[in-house]
Amino acid sequence: MMIFDKVHLLRKALEVTVWKRRLFFLLFDLLFICFSLYASFWLRFDGQIPKQYINSYPYYVLTASVVKVVLLYLLGMYNFSWRFFNVLDLARLSLAVVLSSSVLTAIFLFYRQSNYIGGMPRSVLLIDLVLTFSLMFGIRISKRIFKEYLSKKSRQERGKVRILIIGAGDAGNSIVNEMIRNPHSPYLPVGFV
Repeated sequence: MMIFDKVHLLRKALEVTVWKRRLFFLLFDLLFICFSLYASFWLRFDGQIPKQYINSYPYYVLTASVVKVVLLYLLGMYNFSWRFFNVLDLARLSLAVVLSSSVLTAIFLFYRQSNYIGGMPRSVLLIDLVLTFSLMFGIRISKRIFKEYLSKKSRQERGKVRILIIGAGDAGNSIVNEMIRNPHSPYLPVGFV
């Protein structure tokens, strides 16, 4: 009986829910925000980030995290289906990232004399925009790409005769390439002998 309860609890913990998906994306978004901002400074200063920016980095990250997560939330980027990420979701993500970068630019320019968040280089904000968008888009489209790749691969393999190719030279390679390229080939090469 104890084992059944543990298995049931484990199954319940691994069950995908809306809140778990939202938490997953929130955590990854925060990780991406921290990484992209640091990487932006690193790229801007060729790996030699001046001490003044390192000292202010926690304030930069805190400000960027709040602004970006709020705009992502307001534009519905935590209310989408990971499996069916589409062009509308891409447009909302683009808008959220561009708006958040614009708001951050305004904040950092307005408070440029501040000891905490003043003096943010504009080039860092531009690099951060590109990195943040790339990372957030990548994680959001990943499941769809993975699912479509697997379904395409399984459709290609269904109903084909699995064969081994004798000879791994140029002739064997060209035979395998032809079988893979030709969608009407009844054979699925699985290895060489």
